[in-house]
Formats: sequence, structure tokens, C-alpha cells
Amino acid sequence: MSIEVACAVIGLTESRPGIKQRLERFFPEKFGAPGLRSLHGIYWMVRQITNWLRIYLGDVRPAVRARRRSRRDDLISHLLDEGCSTSEILGECLTFAAAGMVTTREFISAAAWHLFSDAELLTHYQAADEPGRNAVLNEILRLDPVIGRLSRRTTGPLDLSGNGDQALTVPAGERVDILLDHTNLDERTVGPRPRRIRPGRAMGEGAGSPGLSFGDGPHKCPGTHVALLETDIFLSGLFALPGLRMATPPTIGFIDGIGSYELRHCIVEVDTAP
Repeated sequence: MSIEVACAVIGLTESRPGIKQRLERFFPEKFGAPGLRSLHGIYWMVRQITNWLRIYLGDVRPAVRARRRSRRDDLISHLLDEGCSTSEILGECLTFAAAGMVTTREFISAAAWHLFSDAELLTHYQAADEPGRNAVLNEILRLDPVIGRLSRRTTGPLDLSGNGDQALTVPAGERVDILLDHTNLDERTVGPRPRRIRPGRAMGEGAGSPGLSFGDGPHKCPGTHVALLETDIFLSGLFALPGLRMATPPTIGFIDGIGSYELRHCIVEVDTAP
């Protein structure tokens, strides 16, 4: 579902069969370092180039050709109107694919696990209106961000010596790694009992409901509302099924490259009509 929604938004609607497999291969569970100094590095370099070509030939090029003939209401049409080259469009498509498909898929799984595991939270979610359900989802995302680490580079000196801490100024041009699973638990911003899910909690000035889980500023996730909407639609339909229950909880993996979790092998059951 997350692939189909993201493809519609991006404009990858003329793809050859197998887009799921191409994306899975492009975003593997473990990444290797490409290079020319070892067989391992050469393997990953060839693999990366091959994966780029597969997605370009199987997904991006057919979509670009169709949009050149007739524009539609999607990202590729917008990029063509902006004068972007095919290689630039390929890069944007892969960026949106990673953000719109892989992360949303993992968040839906994580949110479902929370609701399966907390009967009180599930009751609250099912009884709430759409803003109330989004408040639940934002709290789950704050506590368990799908992207666990963001990297940013300072554009000017950054003073971090507030609140009585030891004086520290980060010079301009330095890379700063932000660990979201710690940042989103800062009581100065998210309030007391930060490890507890409290939908609608009062956040500090300038902070959004999910903390920094969608990023912020010029690089804030442009698909925030789409991700929340499709998650809410899916989970509302899922938990409306009669006799729904989690038979086997998921196993947890970790993707070090983005500081992210991945949930696999969760089995759910529903009652069937006699």
C-alpha cells in the first residue's frame, strides 16, 4: 500500500512489473561501502550502479516519457515544469521513494504494534475523531521515530550553552548528528514523563507534535500529511475487523545507516464468518 500511494504522488505509474523488488534491492537491510580497493567494494559499487539503472529503466524513464507527452498532478510533472533533467528527476524519485515508501511502511507496523499491545490506547484511538487519531499517531512517532538520526550542517555559529549547561558553541560549517530517539525525550520540550504516550501533550515553543521525527526547517518531510493520512486510513480499517488479534509479535531489526528500526514477521489473525 505504501508503495502504491507514494508512486501515485511521485508519478511512477507506468512502471514495469517488479517495482517492489527493485526498491527492496535498492534499500537493503545492510549497506556496504562501494570502492575500487577490494572485491567487497567493487561488488557494492557494481550493485549500486545496477540498482540505479534498474529503477531508471523500469520506473523513472517510462514515467518521464509519459509526462513529457501529457502532464499530470504529480511530482515528476512538476519537476519537468521546473526544467529538471532526467538524472535530477531520478534522484528526487529515489529520495521520495525512501521517505514515502520504506519509512511509512515501518511506521504503520510500529503504530499497529503499539495499538495491539495497549488496549487503553486502542480504545482511545478508535473513539477519537481524525485530529484525535492523528494525535495518537504523532505521539507514537515521537516515541519511536522511524528515522533515528538526522545530519545537518551549521550555517553559522550555534550556541548550545543555554539552561545552565557548560558553554559550547558549534562553529559554522560543522556537521551535527541529531539522535531523534533522545531528542524527542527532552523534558524541556516535550514535558514530563516523556517516555509515556500522551496524545495531545503540550509541546514547547516551536516544537511539533511528533518532535523532530519529520525533521524541521527547509528539509522537513514534505509527505508528512500523506504519511499520517494513509497510516490512519489503514489502521482504522484494520482494527475494525472482527476478532482481530496479534498472534505473533514482530521481530526488531536495526538499520545503522539511518539509525532506524525495521519490524518483520508480525502475524495477525481475524475471525472468519461461519
